[in-house]
Amino acid sequence: MESYKNKPYNELSVAQLVDLFSSKMKNESLEFSEIRKQMEAFEIENDKISTIIRLIDSQIHRDLELVQHNRKAKSIMFMGLAIALVGITITIISYFGSGRSYVIMYGAIAVGISMFFGGMAKKR
Repeated sequence: MESYKNKPYNELSVAQLVDLFSSKMKNESLEFSEIRKQMEAFEIENDKISTIIRLIDSQIHRDLELVQHNRKAKSIMFMGLAIALVGITITIISYFGSGRSYVIMYGAIAVGISMFFGGMAKKR
């Protein structure tokens, strides 16, 4: 893959500019106004600049949605794990407790395991 980060901006494609400035925004905390000024300095047309800024904004939103989606999937996984562990713990305590009968919490165990794997399936 050709390195385009050292080329002048006016020689780059729109996709390359979006990729370059998206990474700059994440790593260097650039703002849209600074990006616009940098592209104007290389005499890129205003329509092209507006398109690039819109695409960068869309990419940032997609990245944030992905982070939120993965966070939600992890919380479902941990909740399922907690429910399954509670079911297993109650089953073990009732088995070794006093008396001749015990409780098997198969519902909690099954629901917890299914929630855990459902959360794993949701992760991207």
